[in-house]
Amino acid sequence: MAVKKTTGKSDRAESAVFNRTVFRRILFGLLILAAAAVAAGIIWMICQLPDVLMFKNERFKFKHAEIQSTGYWKKQGKEQELLERIGLNKDINLFEVNVGDIRKKVLAIGNIRDAEVQIMLPDMIIFRLAERIPLANVGGDEVIDEYGRKFKRSESAASDRVLPIILGCRDDRADKVKEALKLIATANRNCQAVTIKRVLVSQYEYLDVFLTYRGRDLRVKFPLNKDYGDLFNKLQSAVLHTYLNRENPVGFDLRFRDYTIPEYAPGN
Repeated sequence: MAVKKTTGKSDRAESAVFNRTVFRRILFGLLILAAAAVAAGIIWMICQLPDVLMFKNERFKFKHAEIQSTGYWKKQGKEQELLERIGLNKDINLFEVNVGDIRKKVLAIGNIRDAEVQIMLPDMIIFRLAERIPLANVGGDEVIDEYGRKFKRSESAASDRVLPIILGCRDDRADKVKEALKLIATANRNCQAVTIKRVLVSQYEYLDVFLTYRGRDLRVKFPLNKDYGDLFNKLQSAVLHTYLNRENPVGFDLRFRDYTIPEYAPGN
């Protein structure tokens, strides 16, 4: 029986194959570790890059505010007052500013009707403000615009103007106050000969209006929820009619559809 002999040459060949296999596995493991390290580095950079470039960048701190408006907020030095009223501090990073929240706080200020807030990099916030226009005085330093929003007269663009006065302006008469505002707005737009002085809002279903028509002081009763442009035309016709008849009424009652009642001072 023949016996197969193992030679040193075959042993060396097997050892070389084994060594190559181990080397490949070690190299493969090192490559995986290197790839994992590179991926971790990329992820870290992605996570840290915004902080480095934006949120922790000194260049993007809030330094300047600019207000674009046409009334009270246009005055010099109002930027700091606006920032204080909305609670916005300088030196905050602009990438941390929520423009929507800032706009809501600006709109909560009584004399501002609409607002746009824009961030201008690297360090500015621009406020574009549309201010409310006061239509009447409702007592003391309080005025009201045509939408029924009250605010301080001293913070309005018309702080030095003479405004009509609405008397009896109470929460339970909100609908009648709304009608008074419509009447005043109509007179301002369409009736240059009329100047409204006072509007009395009471429990009665009409507006008691003290006005001047071409230099004449009149007290006029206006019905509610009507076309006030037509009623002013009706008043003009009534005034002309009494003038031609050489009458001198002190007021008119416009509450009736088909006729106007002139009212005279006692003894006339």
